[in-house]
Amino acid sequence: MQRPKYSRNPEQRTGALTVEVALVISIFMMLLAAIVEFGHVYLVINTLNAASKQATRIGSAEQATTQDALDRIDQIIAAGFRCEPSEVTVWVKDASIFDQPGGPPASIDYESLPDIELANAETNHLFLIRIQVNYSDVALMPPFWNDNLVLIGQSAARHE
Repeated sequence: MQRPKYSRNPEQRTGALTVEVALVISIFMMLLAAIVEFGHVYLVINTLNAASKQATRIGSAEQATTQDALDRIDQIIAAGFRCEPSEVTVWVKDASIFDQPGGPPASIDYESLPDIELANAETNHLFLIRIQVNYSDVALMPPFWNDNLVLIGQSAARHE
């Protein structure tokens, strides 16, 4: 049995490999950039949660003030992100709504909760610290996939 003869010479396909490599590498690099960007999103969320937890620990102490907690958040934000602390929104709110019978409402507008000064809080009073930042302010690359993504970290504690 004879092998079929191909009409094309291998020498005629000199640029095919270059085109294929260019396509595959560009798609691979986009995938790699997306993985890095999504990893950075979760890093920022975890950092915001850690900052809010540290601030609630400070704020739960007996002599602590709201400004002490805010100062700690500013330190963490300044050390961890390329944004100014003024680009980060921080709320210190009275979270006693969560102590009411029947549980909290189905949807909560955290901005509408009453503010609280931690120095004046009573023992066992529940408070909440919520940190919010626009991802475009802390992104590694310009976010082409979502322009208005807001990342949030929060923590609640009882005052001692």
